[in-house]
Amino acid sequence: MTKTEFIDFVHPRLKERGVKLTKQHAKIAVDEVLEAIKQVVADYDELSIYGFGKFGKRHLPERPARNPRTGEEIMAPATTKVSFKPSNRFLNVD
Repeated sequence: MTKTEFIDFVHPRLKERGVKLTKQHAKIAVDEVLEAIKQVVADYDELSIYGFGKFGKRHLPERPARNPRTGEEIMAPATTKVSFKPSNRFLNVD
């Protein structure tokens, strides 16, 4: 599902709950939630949402790698990746 399809999915569900939003407002709401998640993880290293899961940062150290074009062994720089661990309640969705 793409982000646009997700917005199309969320918009009527909000209307059913009595929330008076246009599709453009639903897009803004989704964009803001996603941006807030990114900002919280960047600033605080972790975001836990009960019943959904935990977003966090994983720090990966420098490691040996191989240049696929030349086959030369190089050192890949240390980096930070975002991780997501779903909660058990999220995993038990049927």
